[in-house]
Amino acid sequence: MPAKYKKFILLFSLGIILIGFGTFSMISPDLHISFHKQTTKDAARVASFGAIHSLDGKSEGNIRQELDTLVQRYYTAKQQVDMDTIADCVSNVGHIDEKKLMTEAEYVEGYRNINCKILDGATSGAYRVYVYYDVKIFDIDTLIPSLNALYIKQNDQGSFKIYLDTLKSGEQKYIDKLDSSKQVQELVTSVQNQLETVISQDSERKGSEIMAVRINKYLSEAGVCSRREADRMLEQGRICIDGIPALPGQKVEEGQTVTVDGKTIHKEEEEIFLAFYKPRGIVCTTAESENGEKIVNVVDYINYPKRVYPVGRLDQNSEGLLLLTNQGEMMEKILRSRYGHEKEYFVRVNRKITPEFLRKMSEGVEILDTVTKPCNVWQEDEKSFHIILTQGLNRQIRRMCEALDYRVTMLRRDRVVNITLDGLIKGRYRRLTPQEVHELKEICISGKKGQ
Repeated sequence: MPAKYKKFILLFSLGIILIGFGTFSMISPDLHISFHKQTTKDAARVASFGAIHSLDGKSEGNIRQELDTLVQRYYTAKQQVDMDTIADCVSNVGHIDEKKLMTEAEYVEGYRNINCKILDGATSGAYRVYVYYDVKIFDIDTLIPSLNALYIKQNDQGSFKIYLDTLKSGEQKYIDKLDSSKQVQELVTSVQNQLETVISQDSERKGSEIMAVRINKYLSEAGVCSRREADRMLEQGRICIDGIPALPGQKVEEGQTVTVDGKTIHKEEEEIFLAFYKPRGIVCTTAESENGEKIVNVVDYINYPKRVYPVGRLDQNSEGLLLLTNQGEMMEKILRSRYGHEKEYFVRVNRKITPEFLRKMSEGVEILDTVTKPCNVWQEDEKSFHIILTQGLNRQIRRMCEALDYRVTMLRRDRVVNITLDGLIKGRYRRLTPQEVHELKEICISGKKGQ
């Protein structure tokens, strides 16, 4: 059995075991059942449990649309470990184990082909929703069909939420009856047999593909970009294998030539980590133009003799610390907001700072249709302050200040995780020390914030 499948089964087997006991609604937001293929006969059995009723004048179609939208938002947020959106989807975010979601997200690349079977719950405005979808695991081609069971209720404000709190006795008994029914238990038995079949088939197939590597992983290991950025570049037709535009999921075999924007990519054996003090006016990209205009990009500016790429962005009008590397996997771990790595900034604004401003900045500000995560903020002088962020929304600090009627006049990044700007001259770079690289890797692997 492939090791990655063992990890997947370890992550999700608890949900399979729990299904017959109807206790999941007090333990986990969803209940995992995996099965090889949903047949028409299976679908008819599930549908026979009940039918959706109208609510407050809403048609069945409207209710289905609202519940479908909620489920889609929830699974997207779950894969990204976007706790703000998850909190908006569930009745009590306190029941969500963020560390477990982060562990799951290490293996799950995405949830595909999400569909819902919506059945009446025990009370008006409550629904039992069986969610059918495919799980895509990193570096495994096989899509794993799965089924989750959610309990969704309408709250006092009329919004539907995935219900995580303890159910009343009557509701729990109703859900127990559905989940312990013969039809569902047959699906549980089916999952164990069918999943083993999928594992066996994949194991046999992989024996002849041991030297092949998925194109997005190849580029990540070569230090070109993260796997998700590679997927975007594939959609744009910028990546070729032996001169032919590559397709998503395509594998690179030994001896093949990979090019990005016409440049041949070679896997770099030496690990390179640079700390650069970016001046204002430099754009954090490898492109030579943006919106049809020529720009000064950071790679050309530092002119390092080997291929390196910036870890994230620091907007053109900001200055400060920028990391560059040829290690795509490390880029991915530092960049992804789900890891919660710290970035510290010094900010100067156009007018005097008030205690109310500091309080609101630290508690969270509404921007970009969300509320920023709580953060550490302290004042430097009457018009400047320091702030530590663990998320990376577009132009986040500037937007937060603008939302509170302040304008940023100067923004400098002083720290990324454990690496600081100390000792760097503006416009210059340095190699990270072996100790700094070791600490950075340890933090990224362990999931710690930073200093």
